Amino acid sequence: MVSNSPGKNVVRLRRAGFSDWIILGIAEFNTVGSQLLGYVITVGLCGDPRFYTMSYAWRRLDVWLLCVVFVNLALAEAAFTIGHYLLHSRKSLLSLHVMHHCCVHASWTTNVLFHPIDLAIEFSGPAISLLLMHFIVWRDPFVLMVTFVIFQIWYALDHDESLKTYHYAHHTHNNSLYAIYINVKGKPRSNLLRDYMRKIVEKDEYALHRAMNKWWLPPPMVADCHDITWLLKAAEHLR
Repeated sequence: MVSNSPGKNVVRLRRAGFSDWIILGIAEFNTVGSQLLGYVITVGLCGDPRFYTMSYAWRRLDVWLLCVVFVNLALAEAAFTIGHYLLHSRKSLLSLHVMHHCCVHASWTTNVLFHPIDLAIEFSGPAISLLLMHFIVWRDPFVLMVTFVIFQIWYALDHDESLKTYHYAHHTHNNSLYAIYINVKGKPRSNLLRDYMRKIVEKDEYALHRAMNKWWLPPPMVADCHDITWLLKAAEHLR
């Protein structure tokens, strides 16, 4: 099944002023960056081939492993929540989070549609907490590998349009859910990004309908949305 969610998101990104080259360039940049980080951790820090065999993983599976992974994920959750909250509540940071929230119809492509500074604010905290716990506290490469794999997979699945997690709903409604693992919302008035997005992305139902079905076409100019001639053509097109 082919999804048209990326095309719908491209429409909103164009309305917010992002060119196709910017959208593609940032998506590629973030993809390469995340793969490099994964390579450094899985090969550089967790390169023991035994870690990636079921027999070794089964021998290591115990209550202690589950507890330390839980601690790592809890710290990552706290760091992510703080960064995400700041991106929604601080006026100086709102513009950085616009690109990601233009993805109202979240999908796997949403995972790479971030302003690079936005990506750094949201994910540097969890990554740093994970590495600090590895080098200072646990000193166990297998724990680092397990936590990192869960970390990566969950962040990817969180935008999946089939699963429709509560983070997917966060994109749909732009609500005040700032956490990534738990469904706990902050105060609605803290979410300044919601009104900020409304000012940027012009609402016009027909333009959205046309662009969603022909997403490769550039959206109409805002001024055209209020032109009676354009509306008559739109009505004729819908017959």
